[in-house]
Amino acid sequence: MNASEEGADLISIIVPNYNNAGNIECCLISIINQSYSNIEIVVIDDASVDESMRILENIKEINSNIILIKNEINLGVASSRNIGIKSAKGKYISTLDSDDYYLCIDKIKHEYELIKIKEAEGVDVISFSDIELVDVDGGHLTSMSENSPVKEGSITKRFSC
Repeated sequence: MNASEEGADLISIIVPNYNNAGNIECCLISIINQSYSNIEIVVIDDASVDESMRILENIKEINSNIILIKNEINLGVASSRNIGIKSAKGKYISTLDSDDYYLCIDKIKHEYELIKIKEAEGVDVISFSDIELVDVDGGHLTSMSENSPVKEGSITKRFSC
């Protein structure tokens, strides 16, 4: 399945931002460059006082799939993320913090394809990727998979009473 085919579901990527002018452009470019193209990027600026809004407005000017929301007061990351989720129009939602970025241009495509396969099997699924921690110079520190074994199976069985 080619994720850019007509009829592919809209995926909303929610990006809360607060005073992250140094990283927000890289974050958004990593989303914009995804091979899966039917996305909307919902950025919620949480009353930043740095250059974030200027950068966000410049990127939005050349990318029509960016929705920019500005909180008048600082509400915190969880409230900002919730505002983004409520504003999202996609069938599926993913989140990315503004100081993070996607390493793989096929991340969204692969996760979407997995979800569609599992849906066809009648299975509810949460799809996610590994994370890699880096230092300020981009040097590898560790990956989540190095710190904890991969879990597989039904998440609902783990939480049932």
